[in-house]
Amino acid sequence: MIAIPTREKDAMSGTDTGVPSAYLLRVVDGPDQGRQIALRGTAVIGRGDVDLVLTDPHVSRSHAQVSAHDGKVVLSDLRSSRGTWIGDRRIDGSRPLRPGDTFTIHPDTIMLLTEDEPQPQILGPTLQLVVREPGRPPRRHPLDGRPLRIGRDAQHCDIALAADGTVSAAHAEITPRAGQLVVVDLGSSRGTFLNDDLVEEPTPVGVGDTLTIGRTEITVVSSAAPAVNAPPPLQLVLQEEGGLRPWAVTVTVMA
Repeated sequence: MIAIPTREKDAMSGTDTGVPSAYLLRVVDGPDQGRQIALRGTAVIGRGDVDLVLTDPHVSRSHAQVSAHDGKVVLSDLRSSRGTWIGDRRIDGSRPLRPGDTFTIHPDTIMLLTEDEPQPQILGPTLQLVVREPGRPPRRHPLDGRPLRIGRDAQHCDIALAADGTVSAAHAEITPRAGQLVVVDLGSSRGTFLNDDLVEEPTPVGVGDTLTIGRTEITVVSSAAPAVNAPPPLQLVLQEEGGLRPWAVTVTVMA
């Protein structure tokens, strides 16, 4: 589960100081991926002289603001020209944030974390996602340690589900965190389901788990698992004239 901010203790006495541990704002996707700042109080995000600088020319100079006070974090759009987005919804005014939540200032996606949360570990290519989208053959996507955004918008999503009209433009995201996979719903209109349960907060997923996004199913598998929907081998039995020496030939149908 996501680490909840703890309250700092005095180094000498061990008593509670009443000050929440710091948050982090990290760019997890987009041209500025990897940039991060510590959030203590208020931080402004934009292209100008601000706390978290984004480089895309379409970002406003003072685009959005994130404030942390009394253990609560609030995201506000600063009347930017192109808006601040949570999932596929442009925010109007302010919205609360929790650790693990993401928001988008196109083309960058930013995540709220806590300083004391373990750093994500690279999972490597040992896990894959099997995507079964209506009207298309099953396909695999390797997990290489980067967040994967899922949705109908092929321009901004790593896994585009253009054939499924019930999927939101930016529907959900699967991201490595502290050595495990976590799924986050991005404010989709129809919700994200993990093994038939509605995902209401960042939730860990593992091998064998299935996500339902619209009418599409996405299953986490090991790369050692058999090929997706691999047909059984066909076997031809050849026999010489006279029936003296049978030969077995296996024919594999390639996708």
